[in-house]
Amino acid sequence: MSLTISYTPLELVYLFFIYAFIGWAIEVAYAAIKHGIYSNRGFLIGPLCPIYGFGVVIILIILTPIKSNLFLLFIGSVILTSTLEYLTGWFLEKKYNERWWDYSNDKFNLNGYICLEFSIIWGLACLLVIRVVNPPIIFMVRKLLNFKFGFIPALVLLVILVIDVIISDKRVRTFTKNIRTVELMDEAIRKVSDTISYDIYKNTIESIDKYEEFTEQEDVAKIIKELEEAREDLTKRHAEFEAELQELTDEFYERREKRLSDRNEHLDDIEKEIASRILEFEEERKKHREDVITEIKYRQKQREQFWNENEKSMKNYMSKFPGIEDRHNLKK
Repeated sequence: MSLTISYTPLELVYLFFIYAFIGWAIEVAYAAIKHGIYSNRGFLIGPLCPIYGFGVVIILIILTPIKSNLFLLFIGSVILTSTLEYLTGWFLEKKYNERWWDYSNDKFNLNGYICLEFSIIWGLACLLVIRVVNPPIIFMVRKLLNFKFGFIPALVLLVILVIDVIISDKRVRTFTKNIRTVELMDEAIRKVSDTISYDIYKNTIESIDKYEEFTEQEDVAKIIKELEEAREDLTKRHAEFEAELQELTDEFYERREKRLSDRNEHLDDIEKEIASRILEFEEERKKHREDVITEIKYRQKQREQFWNENEKSMKNYMSKFPGIEDRHNLKK
C-alpha cells in the first residue's frame, strides 16, 4: 500500500483544530455524564484537546487509502490511536510528573496509559469519523479555502495555539512571566474556554435531568412500557416470519431440486429412446440393404439363366436387327 496524502497542509491544519475542539467538547460532556461534575478538560487553556486533533489527522493521512476495508480500517485505527495515546500519556507524565488520564483500574490496561475498552472505542470512533463525519467537514473546509483569504483563520488559530501551548507549559511547570500581553491573552482564552465548557456541561446535565423527569411521569412510563411490549411483540413476529420464510425457502429449493431431478430422469429416458430407435433404424436399413442386394443377385442370376437357355434363338433374332445388342446391353 503506497502512502498517498489526500489532504493539503492547510486542510490538515483546519481538520486538526476542528477535531481537537470536538474532542474537547466530548471530554467535557463525558465528565458531566459519568461523574456529574463540571471540568474544563485538556492540557491547554483553550477549548482544545490536541491529542484528538493529532489522532484524527494521523488516521486520515495513513488510513484513508484503506477506508473501503472496514476490518483493516478498524485494526489500523486501534493500533494508531492506542500508540498515540500511550506515547502522549508517557510524555506528559515524564515532562510534568502528572497524569492527565489513568486506566490503572480498568481491565487489560498497559501501564495505565491505555486499556482495551477505550482502544476499541477509539477504533469504532475512527470508523465513524472517516466514513461519516469527515466527508461533510472536509467539504466545508475546502469551500472555505476556495476564498482568497481562506488561509488567514488557520494562521490565526496556529498563532493562538502556539501562545496557548507556551502559557499552558509555563502554567503547568509553575513558572510565570509578568508580560501584560500574554496575561491578557491567557485570561481571554480561559474566559472563552470556561464559558463554552460550562455551557456544554450545563446543557448536558439539564438534558439528563429533563430526560429523567420525562421518563418518571406515569403516562410516559406507561407509553414506554407499551413501546417495550410492542417491541417484544415485533421481535417475536419477526422471528416467526423469519422461521416461516426459511421454511418456504427450504420447500422451494426442495421442489426445485425434485423438478430438476425429474427433468434429468426424463431427459435420460428420451436419450435412451432416441438411441434405441436409431439402433432399430440402422438394423432395418441394414436388413433392407441386404434384401435389395439379394434381390439384385437373384435377378442377375435369372437373367444369366435366361440368356444361357435362349442364347442361340436370341442371337438369331438379334442378327435381324443390327446394333440392338449394344443398345440394350444384352451381351452376356
